[in-house]
Amino acid sequence: MKKILFIIGSLRAKSFNRQVAHVAKEMIGNRAEVQELDYSDLPLLNQDVEQPEPAVVARIRKADA
Repeated sequence: MKKILFIIGSLRAKSFNRQVAHVAKEMIGNRAEVQELDYSDLPLLNQDVEQPEPAVVARIRKADA
């Protein structure tokens, strides 16, 4: 089965992009596995804490796999 990962550019619960993603998910139905990437806990880029990578960064990198 195909997989689709929505990455919504706004964290706002009622953002236009999130609403569009939900409509698209309804239209896709059971023809693909659809997920929405939750990156609300992702910290801002800070090269001082780049290595080892924070657990949230590792989780988001694996969401694409």
